[in-house]
Amino acid sequence: MPFDTIIDRRNTGSSKWEIAPGPVDPEQCIIPLSVADMEFKSPLAIRERLKALADTGVWGYTMPRPEYYDALISWFSRRHDFDIEKEWVVPTTGVVQAVYAAVRAFSEEGDNILVQTPVYYPFYRAIEMNRRKLLKNELLIEDGRYVIDFEDLEQKMKQAKIFILCSPHNPISRVWDRNELDKMAELAAQHDVFVISDEIHCDFSFTKKHTVFSKVARDHGVKHLLAFSASKTFSLAGLNVASIVIEDPVLRDRYAERVRTDGVNTHSTFGFAAAEAGYTECDDWYEKMLDTVYQNYRLLKDYVVENMPLVHVFDLEGTYLAWLDFRALGVDHETLEKHMVDHCLYLDEGYIFGEGGRGFERINLACPRRVIEAALGRLKACYDDLSGE
Repeated sequence: MPFDTIIDRRNTGSSKWEIAPGPVDPEQCIIPLSVADMEFKSPLAIRERLKALADTGVWGYTMPRPEYYDALISWFSRRHDFDIEKEWVVPTTGVVQAVYAAVRAFSEEGDNILVQTPVYYPFYRAIEMNRRKLLKNELLIEDGRYVIDFEDLEQKMKQAKIFILCSPHNPISRVWDRNELDKMAELAAQHDVFVISDEIHCDFSFTKKHTVFSKVARDHGVKHLLAFSASKTFSLAGLNVASIVIEDPVLRDRYAERVRTDGVNTHSTFGFAAAEAGYTECDDWYEKMLDTVYQNYRLLKDYVVENMPLVHVFDLEGTYLAWLDFRALGVDHETLEKHMVDHCLYLDEGYIFGEGGRGFERINLACPRRVIEAALGRLKACYDDLSGE
């Protein structure tokens, strides 16, 4: 089975693997469960498409074929009940690069950019490195689940030029309800705030259906863009392909000009080919992958509930990233990180997602089950050390 195989990614330049020493056998050294790329092989149809392309021996400057747009449009219609027109799409080299470009396109130096924290850490860099000011709408935990502080959000919207929405939200695994999205869109419209909706994890929703932000934004006339990519869905993170969707032609032209100015409009021949194959030939692989990820989550959740009563695992509504709260152990985040590393657990430490993430850990579930099983034994040993059990 393609989801049972442990792949040796050492010495490949993998940003995740280069920080994790030791052998590939998870009984001796855990595969790192940090950076959000998969430990699964991409679908066979994608690999065959890329082999055929490699065999041509010619990989020149590239633009998306009509078939790429057709594949993208079909996927979002089938999977998300969302219709896209070809003219709305601005291809870029990736979602992160697209967010950086959008910050520069729709704000000026010194403007306030709003995010909901804890949140994907490149958002902070997109704001600070572009000399904008960070505004934070800290998410609240109620009954073991994150919710939005709408009273605070409204006050921050009054000050913001741009709101970067993470939907589904990384790292907390929330899939925002339609009514939550509607309230956010209403506030953005009232205060003339441009919304960058990062929906790179939109194909991962488990307990409820993902709602594309445009569906509510249209009702309120919100200026916005959507950022999509096949990279998370089909394990293509290194192939540099993303699609930014902007319906408003004036805003789209403004953004496209910024993309050209920033030089993030040179595209990957292999990226377009892989995404096209994924969107048209890999539905069966996709469904089985989702089941594997969710079964890994259930394994993690059940084990922690039974063996680590002071740790809370948040419900996996979306993404393939589990979010765990270790604060009840009463240790600071530096001590927590040190013990994880001492037990050969290379997770994403919660503090990198903002101050509200201190005492939390993010675990990548897109890996073979026996890797999770081995990791849980190490996590229990770490827990026992910290709790004094």
